[in-house]
Amino acid sequence: MTLMRSHSVRDSDFVGEGVFITADGTKHKSQQFMLREVQVGTHLIRDVVANVVPIEGDPLLGQSFLSRLPSWSIDNNSHVLSLATGEAIQTAPESLLPSNPAISSPPATVPPSGNLGTSARYKRTNCGSIVDSRTGLEWFIGPDADVTWTEAQSWARNMGACGKQWTLPTIGDLRSLFDKGYVAGTGYFTSGRHWPAHIEPIFSSIGQGSWVWAYGELAGGDAPAFNFNQGVAVKVSASHFYGTVRAFAVVR
Repeated sequence: MTLMRSHSVRDSDFVGEGVFITADGTKHKSQQFMLREVQVGTHLIRDVVANVVPIEGDPLLGQSFLSRLPSWSIDNNSHVLSLATGEAIQTAPESLLPSNPAISSPPATVPPSGNLGTSARYKRTNCGSIVDSRTGLEWFIGPDADVTWTEAQSWARNMGACGKQWTLPTIGDLRSLFDKGYVAGTGYFTSGRHWPAHIEPIFSSIGQGSWVWAYGELAGGDAPAFNFNQGVAVKVSASHFYGTVRAFAVVR
């Protein structure tokens, strides 16, 4: 509330609901938001995902900050937290580029966290759609370009690919694709770091996208979407979201 009052955090910085784990292993659900800068002493890290704790709780410095450092340690004798200088360097394999040759994106790297292979669960059809043998859903991936929620709806309804009638997926449909063990595309890029989508690489034409629009209702200018980096449903600005939102279409 203090950050909102000082305009350090705005409504557009909220990225949905997530889970944080305290030192005793307890899991807590809370709203998540993006802190543009977090400074501890002389150490400055940008674009840190933070959780909202109860008003009576103490502010905690967690892994969303510490994991961005090359190293850190705790001296239990002198009760000192020692932080290494700089930010962790991400090394990665060759980027996964969109499979649609008509769409191009700048070369980028993918974080080395995730499987770059695809299981037998998904099959690509002759007309370019992707069939999920587990759920029976058939998917079509939109262009690797930022689109508004209204544009995504219009694209899904009118494209007519494979001679079928398509629609935007529900949050449940999108959640069924999320798999933390996989990386697809390059993901949202900010401050030298990628936030890729965690779905199987057959969906790699999501490209630089990390969020996907979902079917639903507008509420105060916000529309439903699914964050494929964090694996959470979110409500974000339907027309002015700061991240990279893509459109998927589905047939049941």
